[in-house]
Amino acid sequence: MNETKIIKYINSLNFNKALNLFNELSETEKMDLIVAESNCSSNIVILGFITYLLMNDNSCFHHELAANALIQMCWLEGAYSLAYYHASEMVRIQPDVKNKEFMLFFNEIPEKPMSDDLALKLAKEILEIDSSCSIAKEIVEKLSD
Repeated sequence: MNETKIIKYINSLNFNKALNLFNELSETEKMDLIVAESNCSSNIVILGFITYLLMNDNSCFHHELAANALIQMCWLEGAYSLAYYHASEMVRIQPDVKNKEFMLFFNEIPEKPMSDDLALKLAKEILEIDSSCSIAKEIVEKLSD
């Protein structure tokens, strides 16, 4: 129910009211709402709301929301490149395995905004911490000389 109100407030550019309700959701609910709205709508106002979130709190989670929203809107020119920027910010803010693994996606898509050198570096860093990470193993196998 609150999700419908949040989207209504976002679409009417009432970001303050949307934020008040949005903050009542869990992180999982927030992500699900943003991804669903980005996936099923051609309205880019959701990106304005995410920008509003980032202006108020430049957090790893808000960059993750932005990256996932843009991935859903991949039909927009530059969406993957901008999603890559947000993934890079996630790693800058919180350089953990989860965020580095997420970033590897950008070396696997046809647009390939991430260089092979950086993908190999991140994959090796991941494997030093988690030797069972299959995507990191695949990238090391594929990109090692």
